[in-house]
Amino acid sequence: MLSSCGKGKSSDKQGNTDSIAAPAQIIDTAPQKSMPDSTVYGRSEGFGMSAFTLVTEDGREFDIALTSETGEPRYGKIYGDRSDTARYAMTTRHDNEELDVLINLSQLEKFISNYEIYNCHVIIKDGRNRDWVEIEELNDSIFRAKGKSGKNYEFRKQ
Repeated sequence: MLSSCGKGKSSDKQGNTDSIAAPAQIIDTAPQKSMPDSTVYGRSEGFGMSAFTLVTEDGREFDIALTSETGEPRYGKIYGDRSDTARYAMTTRHDNEELDVLINLSQLEKFISNYEIYNCHVIIKDGRNRDWVEIEELNDSIFRAKGKSGKNYEFRKQ
Protein backbone atom coordinates (compact mmCIF):
# COMPACT_ATOMS: atom_id res chain seq x y z
CA MET A 1 0.00 0.00 0.00
CA LEU A 2 1.26 3.45 -0.96
CA SER A 3 0.32 6.60 0.88
CA SER A 4 1.34 10.22 0.77
CA CYS A 5 0.67 13.25 2.87
CA GLY A 6 2.71 15.73 0.80
CA LYS A 7 -0.29 17.05 -1.13
CA GLY A 8 1.28 16.35 -4.52
CA LYS A 9 4.76 17.55 -3.62
CA SER A 10 8.00 15.70 -3.15
CA SER A 11 10.97 16.77 -1.10
CA ASP A 12 14.66 16.04 -1.30
CA LYS A 13 17.01 15.31 1.63
CA GLN A 14 17.43 19.05 2.33
CA GLY A 15 13.68 19.55 2.62
CA ASN A 16 13.29 21.49 -0.66
CA THR A 17 9.94 20.81 -2.26
CA ASP A 18 9.04 20.59 -5.92
CA SER A 19 5.57 20.48 -7.32
CA ILE A 20 4.60 17.57 -9.53
CA ALA A 21 5.38 18.20 -13.17
CA ALA A 22 2.51 19.74 -15.05
CA PRO A 23 1.13 17.81 -18.01
CA ALA A 24 2.71 18.63 -21.37
CA GLN A 25 1.31 21.78 -22.94
CA ILE A 26 -0.87 21.30 -26.01
CA ILE A 27 0.32 23.13 -29.12
CA ASP A 28 -2.41 24.52 -31.36
CA THR A 29 -1.24 27.15 -33.80
CA ALA A 30 -3.85 26.22 -36.42
CA PRO A 31 -5.89 29.18 -37.68
CA GLN A 32 -9.42 29.63 -36.41
CA LYS A 33 -11.74 28.46 -39.15
CA SER A 34 -13.76 31.64 -39.31
CA MET A 35 -14.12 31.60 -43.10
CA PRO A 36 -14.75 28.79 -45.58
CA ASP A 37 -11.84 26.69 -46.78
CA SER A 38 -11.09 27.74 -50.37
CA THR A 39 -8.70 24.87 -51.11
CA VAL A 40 -9.36 22.92 -54.31
CA TYR A 41 -8.03 19.36 -54.63
CA GLY A 42 -7.23 17.51 -57.83
CA ARG A 43 -4.69 16.06 -60.22
CA SER A 44 -2.63 18.05 -62.66
CA GLU A 45 -2.80 17.68 -66.38
CA GLY A 46 -0.41 19.41 -68.72
CA PHE A 47 2.01 21.64 -66.84
CA GLY A 48 3.39 24.25 -69.20
CA MET A 49 5.81 27.11 -68.74
CA SER A 50 3.09 29.58 -67.83
CA ALA A 51 -0.04 27.56 -67.03
CA PHE A 52 -1.49 24.18 -66.10
CA THR A 53 -4.81 22.41 -65.71
CA LEU A 54 -6.08 20.95 -62.44
CA VAL A 55 -8.87 18.38 -62.67
CA THR A 56 -10.91 17.75 -59.51
CA GLU A 57 -12.31 14.36 -58.52
CA ASP A 58 -15.76 15.45 -59.69
CA GLY A 59 -14.39 16.39 -63.14
CA ARG A 60 -14.21 20.18 -62.87
CA GLU A 61 -11.27 21.67 -64.78
CA PHE A 62 -9.33 24.74 -63.73
CA ASP A 63 -7.01 26.33 -66.30
CA ILE A 64 -4.59 28.25 -64.10
CA ALA A 65 -1.92 30.83 -64.97
CA LEU A 66 1.25 30.41 -62.91
CA THR A 67 1.96 34.15 -62.96
CA SER A 68 -0.27 37.13 -62.37
CA GLU A 69 -1.61 38.74 -65.51
CA THR A 70 -3.14 41.66 -63.63
CA GLY A 71 -1.29 44.40 -61.82
CA GLU A 72 2.25 43.72 -60.61
CA PRO A 73 3.67 40.41 -61.92
CA ARG A 74 3.49 37.76 -59.20
CA TYR A 75 4.41 34.10 -59.44
CA GLY A 76 2.20 31.72 -57.46
CA LYS A 77 3.86 29.73 -54.66
CA ILE A 78 4.54 26.11 -55.58
CA TYR A 79 5.58 23.62 -52.90
CA GLY A 80 6.93 20.41 -54.37
CA ASP A 81 7.67 19.41 -57.92
CA ARG A 82 5.36 20.04 -60.86
CA SER A 83 4.38 16.63 -62.11
CA ASP A 84 1.53 15.46 -64.31
CA THR A 85 -0.76 13.01 -62.46
CA ALA A 86 0.36 14.13 -58.97
CA ARG A 87 -2.32 15.10 -56.43
CA TYR A 88 -2.42 18.75 -55.41
CA ALA A 89 -4.06 21.19 -53.02
CA MET A 90 -4.50 24.62 -54.59
CA THR A 91 -5.82 28.10 -53.92
CA THR A 92 -6.32 30.66 -56.67
CA ARG A 93 -6.72 34.39 -57.15
CA HIS A 94 -8.62 36.58 -59.60
CA ASP A 95 -11.72 34.47 -60.24
CA ASN A 96 -9.88 31.10 -60.30
CA GLU A 97 -7.61 32.21 -63.13
CA GLU A 98 -4.26 32.72 -61.34
CA LEU A 99 -2.34 30.50 -58.97
CA ASP A 100 -1.98 31.58 -55.37
CA VAL A 101 -0.58 28.41 -53.71
CA LEU A 102 -0.04 24.86 -55.00
CA ILE A 103 1.07 21.98 -52.74
CA ASN A 104 2.14 18.62 -54.17
CA LEU A 105 0.22 16.27 -51.84
CA SER A 106 1.73 13.18 -53.49
CA GLN A 107 5.15 14.32 -52.29
CA LEU A 108 3.95 15.66 -48.92
CA GLU A 109 2.42 12.28 -48.05
CA LYS A 110 5.78 10.57 -48.53
CA PHE A 111 6.87 12.33 -45.33
CA ILE A 112 3.78 12.97 -43.19
CA SER A 113 0.39 11.34 -43.07
CA ASN A 114 -1.29 13.08 -40.17
CA TYR A 115 -2.06 16.57 -41.44
CA GLU A 116 -4.87 18.79 -42.58
CA ILE A 117 -5.07 21.58 -45.13
CA TYR A 118 -6.95 24.82 -44.53
CA ASN A 119 -6.88 27.50 -47.23
CA CYS A 120 -3.76 25.80 -48.61
CA HIS A 121 -1.88 25.95 -45.31
CA VAL A 122 -0.48 22.70 -43.95
CA ILE A 123 -1.30 21.88 -40.33
CA ILE A 124 0.72 18.99 -38.92
CA LYS A 125 -1.20 16.96 -36.35
CA ASP A 126 0.48 14.95 -33.60
CA GLY A 127 -1.97 13.62 -31.06
CA ARG A 128 -3.80 16.69 -29.75
CA ASN A 129 -1.13 19.05 -31.11
CA ARG A 130 -1.79 20.99 -34.33
CA ASP A 131 1.01 23.15 -35.75
CA TRP A 132 0.45 25.43 -38.74
CA VAL A 133 3.63 25.24 -40.81
CA GLU A 134 5.31 27.29 -43.51
CA ILE A 135 6.86 24.91 -46.03
CA GLU A 136 10.47 25.78 -46.76
CA GLU A 137 11.33 22.84 -49.04
CA LEU A 138 9.41 19.92 -50.52
CA ASN A 139 10.55 17.41 -53.12
CA ASP A 140 11.02 13.63 -53.42
CA SER A 141 13.90 13.57 -50.94
CA ILE A 142 13.04 16.19 -48.27
CA PHE A 143 10.22 17.94 -46.45
CA ARG A 144 11.35 20.92 -44.39
CA ALA A 145 9.04 23.38 -42.66
CA LYS A 146 8.86 25.76 -39.73
CA GLY A 147 5.86 25.66 -37.43
CA LYS A 148 4.16 28.72 -35.99
CA SER A 149 5.08 27.12 -32.65
CA GLY A 150 8.77 27.66 -33.49
CA LYS A 151 9.37 23.95 -34.08
CA ASN A 152 11.42 22.98 -37.14
CA TYR A 153 10.29 19.91 -39.11
CA GLU A 154 12.65 18.03 -41.38
CA PHE A 155 12.11 14.60 -42.89
CA ARG A 156 14.45 13.02 -45.44
CA LYS A 157 14.20 10.03 -47.77
CA GLN A 158 17.30 8.22 -48.95
